[in-house]
Amino acid sequence: MTSHASGDGRVLLIGFDLGHGETAICTAWSESRDEPRVAALPRSGKGSGKSYPTAVALLTGPSQQHPTRTVIGGACFARRPRERVLEFYSTFKSADLEDGGRTQRAVELFVAHVVRELIGLSETDDAPHDVIVISADTPTRWLFGTPSGWSLQQREAYRDLLAGLCPGEVEVLPESRAALLYGRESRDLPNPLDLLEGDTVARLTSVVIDLGSSTADYTIVTGLSAHPDTGNNALGASLIDRELMRRSGEDHDDRDRLLEALEVPGSRAHLEYQCRLLKEQFFTDVDPLEPDLTTSRRTVEVKTSAGERIDVDIRLTSDVLDDITNAPLTALNGASWREAFRDDLERVKAKLDDEGPDLVMMTGGASRMHFAQDIAREVFGESRVVLGAEPEYAIAKGLVIAGRTRTRVEGFRKDLKDFAASGRIESIVDEKLPELAGTLGTVMTENIVEEHVIPAVLRWRTGELDLVSDIETEVARTRENYLSSRAFRSRVESEAEDWSKRVSALVDTRTAEICRTWDIPPGALSLSRPFVPRSASPVGSYSDLAVENLNTIGKAAVGAVAYVAGVIGMVAVGVSLNPVGAAVAAVVGVVVLVIAAVRGKEEAMRYARTRPMPGLLRKLVSERHLLGKIRAKTAEDSTEETAAAEFATTFLSEQRDEIIRLVGATVREHLETAARYTELLIQPEEGPVAHE
Repeated sequence: MTSHASGDGRVLLIGFDLGHGETAICTAWSESRDEPRVAALPRSGKGSGKSYPTAVALLTGPSQQHPTRTVIGGACFARRPRERVLEFYSTFKSADLEDGGRTQRAVELFVAHVVRELIGLSETDDAPHDVIVISADTPTRWLFGTPSGWSLQQREAYRDLLAGLCPGEVEVLPESRAALLYGRESRDLPNPLDLLEGDTVARLTSVVIDLGSSTADYTIVTGLSAHPDTGNNALGASLIDRELMRRSGEDHDDRDRLLEALEVPGSRAHLEYQCRLLKEQFFTDVDPLEPDLTTSRRTVEVKTSAGERIDVDIRLTSDVLDDITNAPLTALNGASWREAFRDDLERVKAKLDDEGPDLVMMTGGASRMHFAQDIAREVFGESRVVLGAEPEYAIAKGLVIAGRTRTRVEGFRKDLKDFAASGRIESIVDEKLPELAGTLGTVMTENIVEEHVIPAVLRWRTGELDLVSDIETEVARTRENYLSSRAFRSRVESEAEDWSKRVSALVDTRTAEICRTWDIPPGALSLSRPFVPRSASPVGSYSDLAVENLNTIGKAAVGAVAYVAGVIGMVAVGVSLNPVGAAVAAVVGVVVLVIAAVRGKEEAMRYARTRPMPGLLRKLVSERHLLGKIRAKTAEDSTEETAAAEFATTFLSEQRDEIIRLVGATVREHLETAARYTELLIQPEEGPVAHE
């Protein structure tokens, strides 16, 4: 016997896989990394191991002090006088709680009994080792699964019902999510599954096939979202049990008396249950390479309404199984079990792209049937069809893992929230902003002399411009055209993107530490190397945000450049920071040398600036000498460098606060979105439904 008690703030997670046909329960502590443990309940009936039929019976009690008692699982199928059975329910899980009260009543009886067994049982030395005992004061979180196709309203109603039966917190979440989490973390699967490790899950297309005794549930998981199929509520392994029972009755020596006995509900339920146990034994014992060598058989005693006993011999071989699963069944509208299952999988496959799924995971006890595995492999070709060593516990273990994941997510969320609120993002941007300002200043002013001033001087020298002062106007015009061009914008975007990568790398260093603390792949939150889900994934908006995040940060800088240019003027940026002024001064200086001797230096200066010059005078000094003087003057004064520095100063003065605000908000938005999809590997839009 194992006792669960906690005084250290930990929460005991209880994965309660209340299936339509069978039930399993697993437990683990919220802070533990151990494999979830399968819980066996006492008095749930023999022969079922640690999973048991979803069945509950209310019986007359042994005394007036105990007028009634409840039994669950295989114990419900024991042979009892009819008058002792007050209520009996099996295969009762349903999204419809308004079905006359049957489902609600059955769930109440079943779950309440399990809770009493787990929490109210006294510890004794002779109790089985696998029996779980939970102290009454232990903090608990009960995690139940539902088919992916249940609506949010149905899950909320189911949660509300369960919350009144279980002490502690109750959470309801899709079974498909539990299956994928089981595949990612459970040690039951190979390695565990490499395909579900790290950020590859965001690009994965999976199919989860949950085969139970009463239903088959199919879910397509694309990227980070689940898309439930309608499933098949008629296709369950119990059809095989019933057909085996029918054939055993047809072949019986005392057929008529046996069929009469099976009219008694308890006798029929008992024989069908024994057929199920025999089938499970067959698939446990059979060698898939030599199935013909395996024969499972047992003799079952059935009582008539008069209390007479009839022995029924049940026998299952590979040939009998093939015959049963290939026979047309009324419950399947004349299709055989194999045909119906294959048709279901073909329908699921048709909803996928031509490449098919990356992974097919089979869960549920019925997935042990080797022929079902073979059909799945035939339909999905080379895709990976996998199931754990104990597929009947996959959902229960996955539910526990989902609860443990939530604990990690809560810690992860808190650390991320604290980081976002700490101001560290803004500090990083502030520290790196002078680099951006200096780079953009260089982009704004570099090559003004060669690409704008000198061409304007040459136009003046050839007479295309009248006055020396027209050089300044011409440079302003060509410079404004350049600053409005796509080439200039591309250059600014490129420099801003390089800067944003350096900022992102610093942010990534801190978020990677947070991810490692909570065993989350660092790449999931990366700004500089975002992972990209499949384009077909419904979370493409997250992919767009991640991929464009660097551009968004860069665009903040580009927009700031335009803003600053508007404030100080395109002409001011390109001209008044004085590379043009130096060029005009050089031209005037040359002209003054020519005419100063005739009219005096002061008159020469005034003439040079305000009067058109004859072409001969303009060309009196060689082009080489004139341009050399301009280049020497601008180099001596460091005019381009000075202009760049002044632009950087203006840029920081006007835009520092706005860029810090905008980039900080962009980074936080990215981290929030990335965290939302990272924390829940499989999550329909409405998320898990919890009740505290």
